[in-house]
Amino acid sequence: MGMTHVRTRRDVLRWIGLAPLAGFLGEFRALAAPLAGKVKITAVKAMAVDHMAGNCLIRVDTDAGLSGIGEAGATGPIARARIETMKPLLIGKDPLDLGVHWEKMTSLMYNYVAHIPTVSGIDIALWDLAGELLNQPVHVLLGGRYRETIPMYSHGENVNMLDKGSCREWTQRIRARPEGFTVYKNNLNEPLGVPQRVYSASLTTQQIRNARIGFDNAREAVGDDIDLAVHAHGELDALSSIQIAKVVESMNPLWFEDPMNPVFHQGWMDLRRSTTIRILTGEKLEMVRQFRPFLDNGAIDIVHPDLAFSGGITGVKKDRRLCDAFAHAGGVAQRWFACDDVCECTVWVHHREPLQSGERASTPGAIR
Repeated sequence: MGMTHVRTRRDVLRWIGLAPLAGFLGEFRALAAPLAGKVKITAVKAMAVDHMAGNCLIRVDTDAGLSGIGEAGATGPIARARIETMKPLLIGKDPLDLGVHWEKMTSLMYNYVAHIPTVSGIDIALWDLAGELLNQPVHVLLGGRYRETIPMYSHGENVNMLDKGSCREWTQRIRARPEGFTVYKNNLNEPLGVPQRVYSASLTTQQIRNARIGFDNAREAVGDDIDLAVHAHGELDALSSIQIAKVVESMNPLWFEDPMNPVFHQGWMDLRRSTTIRILTGEKLEMVRQFRPFLDNGAIDIVHPDLAFSGGITGVKKDRRLCDAFAHAGGVAQRWFACDDVCECTVWVHHREPLQSGERASTPGAIR
């Protein structure tokens, strides 16, 4: 009588995707084969851009006269300094050796540990350059077009959520906008009265009440046909995160974003157990090594990488394969979100509104 082998969750994770994370580059190498070894990288430069949230653009030049450009999650001076440590790995090399370049850049340890935001910009630029050299859009190089349209979300800005009148005026504005967004994420720090992106001490009872009042006002104004998300930037400790989740749960937010410091710790598990709200994080997480603890422990529902910080296109493709492995292994399905950049695994994309919408005014950026 034959024995039946029962696969454990660990077996399935190993079998599905964790070992062959780099396998997606196989199709790309086949497309790139005719040009292999025929083009060399001649320069890697960082371009500081005004009005770009502090990030910069990285340009990779070649002896073929073509260049690729990618966004890095670092300022121009920081990226330039880090590029100097990686030039020996890149100058004179074939730009189409994408996997080799990514592995060498991300594995640097001496004298300085790899700076993943700068690596991200170089990786995106190399993919852009590959598209130029092969005369193909990057989505073809990544395996093909997965969808024709992508739902997008926007930001709830220029509104005082503690004022019902302001919420009603904001609702009239967003409903009149031609883009037709049906998802908005509103900043939590504003009703709390704390600085954005700065860690705050445990919240007071009045701040907790203000969070409830603010998001209840916003929900009352927009109704149920527009989804709202609670948008934090790591301002809270674990106890405050749990308290905020409790008071906003009744207005049914689409998700609760980045409430705590982005690295994994026990507080994320405490929050996950305390609420039915979807928990989202990932913009500042780097590569599989920082996403993995969240997935191993079932601490989040939505994976939200930023290509400019998480390892570029190559790094985020690897992250997605990890999420696929967990989903197929019977874990909580990880809905995939991307911020600012679009890749084939995107479900929702952060959208920077056009100037005519009136919600986010800026002046043209200058490259320096």
